[in-house]
Amino acid sequence: MMKLSTMRTVLDTVDSGWRCPLADRILERWGYDEGTVFFWRASANFVFIFRREGRQFYLRFNETSERQLNLIQSELEVVRYLGKKPLRTAQPIMSLNGQYIETVESELGTYHAVVFEAMPGEHLELEELDEKQFYDWGSALGRLHGHMKEAPEMLTACRPSWNELLEQARNELPEQERAAKLELERCTLLAERLPKDKSNYGLIHYDFELDNHRWKDGEIGILDFDDSCVHWYAADIAYALGDLAEDGIDLNDSRVAAFINGYKQETELDEVLLEELRLFERIDELIGFVKLLRSVGELSPSDVGERLDSLRTKLIGMIDASRQAFEASAGG
Repeated sequence: MMKLSTMRTVLDTVDSGWRCPLADRILERWGYDEGTVFFWRASANFVFIFRREGRQFYLRFNETSERQLNLIQSELEVVRYLGKKPLRTAQPIMSLNGQYIETVESELGTYHAVVFEAMPGEHLELEELDEKQFYDWGSALGRLHGHMKEAPEMLTACRPSWNELLEQARNELPEQERAAKLELERCTLLAERLPKDKSNYGLIHYDFELDNHRWKDGEIGILDFDDSCVHWYAADIAYALGDLAEDGIDLNDSRVAAFINGYKQETELDEVLLEELRLFERIDELIGFVKLLRSVGELSPSDVGERLDSLRTKLIGMIDASRQAFEASAGG
């Protein structure tokens, strides 16, 4: 999640028809059909949908303080590597200058931008999936991990690791967040004791939720590798299935079992690490907690404006829920 102040800067230029002059300006680097550029969403990135020569594409951009150029470069290297494999992944599109990433200066700020091809297919919600679809979802993750295990070392070396992400969180946590600091130290110690080898640890997607898939003709397309990192492969399972239950993933749930069975049909799974899914969820919550603190900051309702105040309120509620979870863990 980007800073809400950064989000407001751009959203204030989006009109009632979802058009934005900044997006049009950025897309001059790629070319677009006039009148086809529309705002789609803003969270970790600004995303706009557009057409060029009748074909649909997505523009994604970030203010330069939100995402480092080298991380975008390494993300696209991962995506392009996977594009050569028998997987459905949305591929980046070169600009008219022959670049995958364009840095555009404007009166609103400086932005790193990329364009991806649109992926056909349907977005499904968790409650819509039957057990066969959970199996297929797990198979898609297993297939992805199988190819990631074969990725060149240079791709893995350029992505952040779980402990680097926690170290960044440690450095950014305010002193008053004592329960979160204690939780971070506990999780770090527990994770450092886990078994680690090429079969159970490596490059993962780390955002393998249903929002980032498109289902078409029995195949699952995969989007958004910007959070990819080096972690235990089981952490991707924890992230994908985390919304099934508030109190942790139940391995006896038939949907979870179907997902894992599908996964194991595609690649090896260290089943010892299935007992650590709750730990991986706790690590993710810590990383997410710091991102939310950074996003909201000390902003008041007037700072974010009426358009974003409901989002600000929602994020504050999520921050408070995480604080309570950290305090409960400390008490336990």
